[in-house]
Amino acid sequence: MFEGLVAKLLNQYLGEFIENVKTKDLSAAVWSGEVSLLNLKVKTSALDFLNMPIRVIDGFIGRIFLKADWSSLGSKPVTVVIENIFVIARPRENVSAEAKAALETAIHAKIRKLSAWQKFKLASPAMPEGASASWTEKLATKIVNNLQISIKNVHIRYEDPSVTSKATTASCLGVCLGELKLFTTNKDWEYEFLTDIEAKTLYKRLDMKNLAVYLNTNSEQLNQSTDLDYYFHDNKSFRHIIPPISGFMRLTMETDDSPDLKKPKLHLLLGLDSLGLTLSERQYDTNLQMLSVIGNIQHKINKEFDMIKFDEGSPQQETKYIKLYKRTLNASWLPELDEKEKGVMNELERKLSFESLARFRAKGMAELRHQLKEGEDIMTREDMKAQQAKTKGYISSVTSYIWGSRRPKAEEPKLTEDDLAKKREEIYKQINYNPEEEMAAEERRKARPKDYINIAVEFKMPKFFLNILSRSRQKLAYFIGTNSSLKASSYVGGLSCNMQLQGFRVEDHCTENTLWKDVVFQEAEAKESTKKALLDIQIDLPPLDGSADTKVAVNLEESSIVMR
Repeated sequence: MFEGLVAKLLNQYLGEFIENVKTKDLSAAVWSGEVSLLNLKVKTSALDFLNMPIRVIDGFIGRIFLKADWSSLGSKPVTVVIENIFVIARPRENVSAEAKAALETAIHAKIRKLSAWQKFKLASPAMPEGASASWTEKLATKIVNNLQISIKNVHIRYEDPSVTSKATTASCLGVCLGELKLFTTNKDWEYEFLTDIEAKTLYKRLDMKNLAVYLNTNSEQLNQSTDLDYYFHDNKSFRHIIPPISGFMRLTMETDDSPDLKKPKLHLLLGLDSLGLTLSERQYDTNLQMLSVIGNIQHKINKEFDMIKFDEGSPQQETKYIKLYKRTLNASWLPELDEKEKGVMNELERKLSFESLARFRAKGMAELRHQLKEGEDIMTREDMKAQQAKTKGYISSVTSYIWGSRRPKAEEPKLTEDDLAKKREEIYKQINYNPEEEMAAEERRKARPKDYINIAVEFKMPKFFLNILSRSRQKLAYFIGTNSSLKASSYVGGLSCNMQLQGFRVEDHCTENTLWKDVVFQEAEAKESTKKALLDIQIDLPPLDGSADTKVAVNLEESSIVMR
């Protein structure tokens, strides 16, 4: 069952971004437990749904690999590997012409999203009344707990030919990523398969390698090539504004409903080996020009696409839509929609927002679930007919023998429409769109001690720098910060944040033969004697002692500044 849901979702979402996805082959591969897709071409419309001022002109994904042993999910991980992603984009053109079809595109995207939502809902069995967790939820928890994701070799490049004078060149802004890995570990941050879905503590680790950003002011436009080095490894010509950096994330999550109040519900430790920005005068000017082009296009998009708005829906529209929607499901005692009614339903789906339509459909499913016989699943009317056709031959022969020329009466629903109207409020309380339940959950959270920490975040970075270069790329100034850290805690009673910087200095590279290369620095003797951070900022919103609504404490140690 779960593999069927995965196949549907892959077909749905890959088809949005990838050209020529063969749904039958993909579905068969998912059911076999191993999907390997090679040399996929990215659609030029892949980013259109974001209404961004850029458009994809070319792109590919070298490999998508999914491995899942559906019969052994409790003992084997689900592995996802994505390799060699390259996308090239340029400024959008003919925004006015595109805006004419923008509303239809938005409507189609909304209907596709609604269809995917329905497939997910129908593929998930309903939770029995009184049950704390369904089989599907436990299975999903097992998969998420042991999900391994690996993404290698990513290159996203934006080219703007309008900034340069030659037709074959462009100013280029690119983001490159070497590798990103996510997996489950033990408490020592070593890989480990988690077999107990009821484990009170979950450990997740993410490692990132060689994330970089480059800005070339005048570069040849990239063309089609079969050599992967051309896209991913030949970076000698890249003018990095953010040199390659590596980092990590360590996530500790307490999954117990009654957690240890001394431990945060979620603890996140982040770290980067360094973070730098190198910017020349020419790159700065080019960046301003590119931002100006993008800003002008975005202004046109906002103006032209302002017509794309959907209604939330009135109570009358809600009642009408729910009645029509239930007749598209396996409510066999209700007649099918005629062409006029289909038109009314389609018109409502064009006008109303996705959130409203999803809410109305959820209510319709909740009503129908109480009308179907016990153990009978909700499905579309087409699926119901297909299911009936499978057994039609045998059943028709038996019933014709028993009943002869007589036909059995149509089955009646467990609850009539009148009974349903009386029970409707009770049914609505059982679905997810219930503000009262959300308020009750919020009250339970508030009942915890005000110093209980929900989320704790720590970030550490040994070094950050800003390198300013001249137009000829000669170093002008160099700003360096060392051993910076951030600690933030979101607790029941508020928020606490502490930021520290251990050291900071500025190097002068403009003055020749200077005796004072460092124009901002800390005296080594003073620093050793205090052992305090150069800059220490503490923010409490509000402080736990209740002394104020907001408390900010700033401590700055002594620094030396050389003036000429």
